[in-house]
Amino acid sequence: MTDEYPSFGGSDDAAYPVRMRFDGPPASYSRLKAFFRLILAIPIVILRYVMGLLLEVGAFGAWLVIVFTGKLPRGLFDVLLLANSYTARSDAYLYLLTETYPPFQDAQTRAAGTPGPIVQPPTP
Repeated sequence: MTDEYPSFGGSDDAAYPVRMRFDGPPASYSRLKAFFRLILAIPIVILRYVMGLLLEVGAFGAWLVIVFTGKLPRGLFDVLLLANSYTARSDAYLYLLTETYPPFQDAQTRAAGTPGPIVQPPTP
């Protein structure tokens, strides 16, 4: 959720603020473990559906607010960020890209969008 346009150089651009990294699937994957993972995925799929609805309603609401006020309130930004980040984490789990059960919210999501330290340019 940034206004910056990504570079064409790929994901190695350190200046671009959005990055996703996955460890990849393990060398061998147990069929039994994959079966139980499908059972564990049922609540994730339900919550992901609700988050998708929240994202659609929030995006339309954000559009209306931005049209009339010219800026996006922090609370609406946080709702959209929560829905987007949970969707990305749940997709990674459902598509077997990670074995970590997706948390609802993590420290990185809570810190997103907050202003970082102000860097003063050097004075000549």
